[in-house]
Amino acid sequence: MDILMLAVVLGLTAGFCPITVAFLLPFVPNITNEKMRRLMVNFIFFTLGVLVIIVAVGFILYRFLNLMIGSRFLGFFTTSLIATFMGLWALRIIRIPWYRTHLNRVKSLTKYKPNKPFNCGVLFGIITIARLAPLYITMLFLISTSEVIMATVGIIIYTVLMCLPMLIVTSVISIARLNEIILRRSRLLDKITGSILIFIGLYYLLVAFDIV
Repeated sequence: MDILMLAVVLGLTAGFCPITVAFLLPFVPNITNEKMRRLMVNFIFFTLGVLVIIVAVGFILYRFLNLMIGSRFLGFFTTSLIATFMGLWALRIIRIPWYRTHLNRVKSLTKYKPNKPFNCGVLFGIITIARLAPLYITMLFLISTSEVIMATVGIIIYTVLMCLPMLIVTSVISIARLNEIILRRSRLLDKITGSILIFIGLYYLLVAFDIV
């Protein structure tokens, strides 16, 4: 399965993930309160801010995982285990007792409201990493099995699709209304996220053993 296709799937899934939306919405007023022409510029600068953090950390972890995992089999097998674990976590079959407390600590970072869209993006990128986002962690293990150029393009696609669709939606729907929709559909969205991750996990397990 092409890493770029997976980046598209995981990026869009992350963009509509309830937790991603919950952490993104506090930054929206500083980005969307503009005329349309300026709005698109704000979207771009916000996404660039996220990219600076996500890609930088992603590249460091890519090199680390690449060196640690080493063999092709171990790379695919580890990716399979991580994706499956993250899928079961998203489906709430597996619970991590300390995670909710950790999430509340990370949420305190949203009280900082940088004025510039780029700075908002940088902070959102830090929050995404700090909250141990399941889709981002899975993406890191996925790119660890690829060449560096494909890995870089993949993480860029993932980041852009995690940010832009929801920012565009917030420019036409009120924050309160969007929050209501996401909360109402949160269980369904978690099931979709978990199912996608488990499917990826099973696929990479088959790849590890050269079955597909």
